[in-house]
Amino acid sequence: MRVFRLLALANAITAFGTNLNTVALGLFAYQTTGSPLHTGAFMALRLGTGFVTGLFAGNVVARTRYKTVIVAANLTQAAAMLILMTVPAASTTTALYAVAVLTGVAGTMAAVALRSAVPEIVGQEHRVRANSMLVAGRSIAMIGGFAASGIIIAGWDYFGVFVINITTFVLAGLIVVTLQLDVTRKPVPRRRWLSSQATAMRYIRSQPGVGGLIVIRTVIGVASATAGVAIPVYSSLLDPGQPEAFMGWFWTVWAIGNIAVQLGLSRWARRTGRTVGIDVFIIAACTMSTASVVVFLPVPLAVALAAAMLTGAASGLAETSYQSRLQEAPDEERSHLFGLSLTSENLGFAVGMLAAGSLLSTVPVWTVVTAVAAVAVITAIGFRLSSASLKRPKPHHSGHAS
Repeated sequence: MRVFRLLALANAITAFGTNLNTVALGLFAYQTTGSPLHTGAFMALRLGTGFVTGLFAGNVVARTRYKTVIVAANLTQAAAMLILMTVPAASTTTALYAVAVLTGVAGTMAAVALRSAVPEIVGQEHRVRANSMLVAGRSIAMIGGFAASGIIIAGWDYFGVFVINITTFVLAGLIVVTLQLDVTRKPVPRRRWLSSQATAMRYIRSQPGVGGLIVIRTVIGVASATAGVAIPVYSSLLDPGQPEAFMGWFWTVWAIGNIAVQLGLSRWARRTGRTVGIDVFIIAACTMSTASVVVFLPVPLAVALAAAMLTGAASGLAETSYQSRLQEAPDEERSHLFGLSLTSENLGFAVGMLAAGSLLSTVPVWTVVTAVAAVAVITAIGFRLSSASLKRPKPHHSGHAS
């Protein structure tokens, strides 16, 4: 696991850079263009590019060494930030859109490669521990990235953010270059670019439960994106003078809950040698959706933060159990499955952001969050009940007339 720990460290460094520029680039886009339309278009293009990339990412990852994909993704993001630093002021808006495309493509490619590689690097028996390590690292990076962005922008302006961004992506790439990630992979026949989705669908047809999990994951994405957009709105209502205070507390305790559950899950998997099943994913999905609603209720701050921590813990458990199940797919189909999954997840995030953006201006925050969370819970429970009915043995008929 030593090699994988270093890979997880590199992934956490990349995640720190990504979270840092998520905050900084949104602000930079608005302050540079002075247009909410351009800012929204930038964010939508970044998300949309990730959605489109997922359609063919499985084919690319299946044909290319994991190390090559991950290193290239980091260097591409570093190059994107360098472009933004060096272009003339008159070309900044165009450069922003180029950055949105490059980071969207690179982020999706790296995610598909990393998730697909886990079972081949650590073995199927250690994939839960490995996934927990990755998720915990990203949560720590999220706290660091969000916290550092304001400090760096205030002290060094956007130039400092971009320099640190480039450094993180280059450093992560250099760490991965030094690792021995070469695994024995079966030759993959050349396919058309979009045939990746057909390969994933064939696996889903042979394993019907997997399709249901992807649907639930997508609906959870809608709910998560809705809550993410609602948090700053709700924070502004709580304290118009310092809306960042509640937001900071929320994301901090959310990440602490996520990290705590990953540490516990990793120890449990190491001690028992077992993995987490579909039922764990369903319970976690329902818990995170329900707990997120409590955050927006008129409750004491301590209760809201406890709900936020529970939301983070359940979110981490759901993500690890989900990825661990998809990683059971055969090597030749796994990257295609994760490509489809990421395409679907990005679709869910986009729908959630658009829905929240249009509804929160006229509908109370709690109503919007509760409605979307209810859909997520109903979808998860409905899938579980339908799965149980399909597995129930059919009554035996003796053939005698009654």
